[in-house]
Amino acid sequence: MISKEGERFIEKMRSYLISKGKTDAEIEGLLETAKVHLIEGEKDGKSVEDILGKSPETYAKALDSVMTVSTKEDTKHLINFIIVIFSLVFINNLLNDPLNVSLLELIGFPSMFILWIVVTILGLRVDLSELNIKNWVSLFLLAMVPSSVTVGVLYFRSFYDPTIFTLDGAPRYILAAIVAIPMLISVFSLIKYYRSLNLTIKKRS
Repeated sequence: MISKEGERFIEKMRSYLISKGKTDAEIEGLLETAKVHLIEGEKDGKSVEDILGKSPETYAKALDSVMTVSTKEDTKHLINFIIVIFSLVFINNLLNDPLNVSLLELIGFPSMFILWIVVTILGLRVDLSELNIKNWVSLFLLAMVPSSVTVGVLYFRSFYDPTIFTLDGAPRYILAAIVAIPMLISVFSLIKYYRSLNLTIKKRS
């Protein structure tokens, strides 16, 4: 339970966040984090001021800034993961067989890549903190867009569209090396992220 003083602090935070034009989902997310901090701190006998500071406005600004950075970091790492997956598939195809590209593939594969990144960014904006069927349906429909494009391109490419050019010999190995560069950068970024995550978990445990 939160003390009366803590409840007053939370309500002042709510009023400040509303005045700044935050959405209901953003407000509830920030307030929920503040409540968790209050509950944990008050259990240890700390005052509201010790836990959250003197000013609800200052605390709200600081918490919003931290959570915004966290969301950006999550987005960046998910995009890196998508880059690694697409690069591995593409490089594998280049190394095993000559690259035969149809017009459908030339348009479809970049579209798939862009759609997956856009949907990843939009998906992180969907609030799943509550068991809200509307939010889950929104996320499902978002995921269906790039999934449908991916299935469509992979299904129709083998018999629908003729090849417009073929890449074989040294050029395809050069292209594989070029594609490997952003893939390796993304891999190292993910490794660095997971190492920092493990260090954080060890410090907390």
